[in-house]
Amino acid sequence: MRKIYKWYSKLTKRVKDSIIITMSSIGVISTFLSVLGLSLADIETLTIWLRIVISVFAFIVLYIIIYMLIGRIFKDSVSTTIHQTSVTVVCGDIFEVPE
Repeated sequence: MRKIYKWYSKLTKRVKDSIIITMSSIGVISTFLSVLGLSLADIETLTIWLRIVISVFAFIVLYIIIYMLIGRIFKDSVSTTIHQTSVTVVCGDIFEVPE
C-alpha cells in the first residue's frame, strides 16, 4: 500500500483530479444504472473478461476526456497547493476594470 501511495503522491494535480473525477463519475453512472436495473451481466454473450475490458476501456476514455477538459478550462492559469490551500494564478491584465 505504501508503494501505491508514493506513486500517487508523485502525480501532478491535473492527473490526480482527473482520476478522482473519473472514479466519482463511474460511481454515479454505476449507481444510476443499478437503479434502472441495467447491467453488463444481463447480456448473456459477454464473458467476465469482456466485461472487464469494457469497464477498463470506459474508464480510460472517460479519464482522457476529463483530463483534456481540465486542461482546456485551466489553460491560462496555474494551480498549486500551498499548505493544503489551493491557489490558482490566472493570466490576464491585473489593471483591467471589470464592467
